[in-house]
Amino acid sequence: MIAKGLETGFNRVYYLIKLSLYFWGLSLSGLIVFGFVPALLTLTETHQEAAWNYKELTWKKSWALFKAYIIRGNQMMLIFGSTILFLLLNLYLSVQTQGFIFVVIDFLIIAVLFLMINVFILSILITVTYEINLSNTLKLAFITFFTSLKECLVAGICLVVIWTITYRYPGLILFISVGLSVAVVNQVTTKIFNRLKIESI
Repeated sequence: MIAKGLETGFNRVYYLIKLSLYFWGLSLSGLIVFGFVPALLTLTETHQEAAWNYKELTWKKSWALFKAYIIRGNQMMLIFGSTILFLLLNLYLSVQTQGFIFVVIDFLIIAVLFLMINVFILSILITVTYEINLSNTLKLAFITFFTSLKECLVAGICLVVIWTITYRYPGLILFISVGLSVAVVNQVTTKIFNRLKIESI
């Protein structure tokens, strides 16, 4: 029993390392900026198909998926990247100004940032789950966020914990953090997509 548990644990750690290294390899092939979102899409679909089986993770499959997601991924990067950057810039300017009204504005901007980051994550998951256009993907992501606040909050807390630990131990960003983030978000949001599948029947 113990030996089996240790073997499963080691296999999962190796799986996460392999997944994370694939992400960085794919991102670098797109010069980070143009490869980041397509690589996330690739990792998400790869994880859903592999289901913790490291033998199912191959560079050939990942590269084919990456090329298929180049256009959609960069469309999403443009939309969410520019929006989040705009919000962060406004948050930076707002916190420099004193006054109660600006404290309120700070909280509003943080709330919208939380919304956009969750909609981005849901858009990633919806893109690899359903064959629908970008416009409908964004609409479904917004609707899903407001109907699944609990799961989105849990996913957000998990990501904060993962990346707080990563900040403390930077080496994890290369080998574990990205793959673990994808695996955790997929696990937490499973109920959301099970509900969507039931409702679509």
